[in-house]
Amino acid sequence: MTIILKRLADIYTGFTLRESVSYLANGDTKLLQSKDLPKDSCTIDATSLTHIDWKYDSQPQYLKNGSIVLLARGEPKAYIYNGTKDDQIIVGHIFIVINLITDDIDPEYLTWFINKSSIAKRHFEINSTGSTLNMTSISTVRDLPIVIPTIKEKQQILQRHEQSKIEVDLFKSLSKLRQDYNNAFDEQLLADVQSRLAN
Repeated sequence: MTIILKRLADIYTGFTLRESVSYLANGDTKLLQSKDLPKDSCTIDATSLTHIDWKYDSQPQYLKNGSIVLLARGEPKAYIYNGTKDDQIIVGHIFIVINLITDDIDPEYLTWFINKSSIAKRHFEINSTGSTLNMTSISTVRDLPIVIPTIKEKQQILQRHEQSKIEVDLFKSLSKLRQDYNNAFDEQLLADVQSRLAN
């Protein structure tokens, strides 16, 4: 089954700040910026976000548990937020927020689908605008066709994805160990050469 995303979720763009913000140690709102996005995962960490004071008349739209945040500048990439609205996190205009309104799919699967499926990649490539920096519009996100597999198939996809992340981490660890070993071996070799020349 394939369904257009706008039938599965509430979708809105991030807030456009009309003036420079004052960063505070303990402001009443947290602001997610592109610099806060994790490099090695797709999960947003709220602990290190910048605090600001909300000085606008409108009520801010806070991220809630399971919100998906899509970076709409450059290559589209989705991130999932697993906190609560009590964290009072808003996002800037370079993001599009997706809040699912159905149990047909879950945020983890949708995040994977946006980031990894060829269907999503092709949709964004065809519909993105901008000559030097790709820009993804909210209408493009709303019209994204989502393939909904069975529960068992979704579990299989997410399990394989999780396993591949574990394998990547293990490979990085092994590569680091190998590099450390080679460096230690080379240092010992140089020390042996120096010792031999000294004699």
